[in-house]
Amino acid sequence: MRLVTKALVFWCTVWAAPAFASDFYTNFAAAVTRIDIAGDEVKPFLGSIRLGYEFADNFALEVQYGMGMDDDKNAMDQKIKIDSQAAAFLRISSGSAYNNVRLYLLAGYSQMELSVDDADPTDADKYDGFAWGVGAEEFLQSVKNLAFVAEYLRYYNRSEVSIDALSLGFRYKF
Repeated sequence: MRLVTKALVFWCTVWAAPAFASDFYTNFAAAVTRIDIAGDEVKPFLGSIRLGYEFADNFALEVQYGMGMDDDKNAMDQKIKIDSQAAAFLRISSGSAYNNVRLYLLAGYSQMELSVDDADPTDADKYDGFAWGVGAEEFLQSVKNLAFVAEYLRYYNRSEVSIDALSLGFRYKF
């Protein structure tokens, strides 16, 4: 939960600043999440907000917070829901956009809490560790500083558990 607290503090700091530098941006996305636990797969939906700061050309730091928007049932007819998801990433971009499209890589840390049949999460329902992803963003010509974003993220992969997400959303640069 310390990561979630840090993400929220960062978010409040960004929004409380009286003036934004053009290096800050926010990203809103919805994702289909694939959670595979010992061969039992569920696909709940995840909604997330990401805040970032480009500290150098082609490099940015991002924090992300998400919550489950919908649950899914596993093979034992139990509802699996994402209670919370938090992550921090280093983003490495491809540089200038080609035909208004830019590619990027993400690497960092992720934490996800799941619940089964609306029970409180236990330590076994908390997954944290190294996370990575790839994405592409297409900048709109008609709306300055707005881009559509598509990403693949691997939030967790250890033992017999893997958590992946395919997300679509938009990014706005201040």
